[in-house]
Amino acid sequence: MCRFFSVVTKGDGRLLYFSAEQRKELTGSDYNMDSHTSIASYHKVSDDKVNKYEYIEGKFIVDQINIKDDRGLAKKNILKLAESKEFKDIEKYYFSTMDSYYAYEYCRDVKDRKEVRDKITGSDQAYKYCKYVKDRKEVRDKITGSDDAYYYCRDVKDRKEVRDKITGSNYACYYCLDVKDRKEVRDKITGSYYTYKYCRDVKDRKEVRVNNMLLSELEIGV
Repeated sequence: MCRFFSVVTKGDGRLLYFSAEQRKELTGSDYNMDSHTSIASYHKVSDDKVNKYEYIEGKFIVDQINIKDDRGLAKKNILKLAESKEFKDIEKYYFSTMDSYYAYEYCRDVKDRKEVRDKITGSDQAYKYCKYVKDRKEVRDKITGSDDAYYYCRDVKDRKEVRDKITGSNYACYYCLDVKDRKEVRDKITGSYYTYKYCRDVKDRKEVRVNNMLLSELEIGV
């Protein structure tokens, strides 16, 4: 699965992983700090000649056993490591450098932690968090894109404070088609194509037709 915190062993229970210092030093490199393949490569071991484990939110997870089964010893060692200052430093560095995308993924796939979701800043990740994790005000307030506002209203809940962020003609048209035909949204429809699409697929309204002088009444069959 390759999620924080990942380790590999050579069948002897000894943990191989990226320390906090190595994570700092290798920033910008091709290594993925919690990829079993990257860990094996860095420690000069073949990827198919290591056992792969993870420690996620207090749970020991066996990802893959390729050689001598040492899960018992590996679990003992990883639980011991989890109590150490070294692991606390690794965890602190990991969360401090987490970007919006990985914060959303962590909340979705691992655990919805406040200190992690506070790192969700991107409009796209905010919408996805509200859809797939939980609809929280402090997260949906970060939805800023016209597209994400439309997706939120369509997939989560049609809230005024979110739909007011729909500004693009295309998403105004899609909102009226897929969510609800509201005047304050359809007034944002401009351009020949979306004027035509609204009149064809939603309702033929004069006030929408005249929004764009490039579209003659003949084009929509009236």
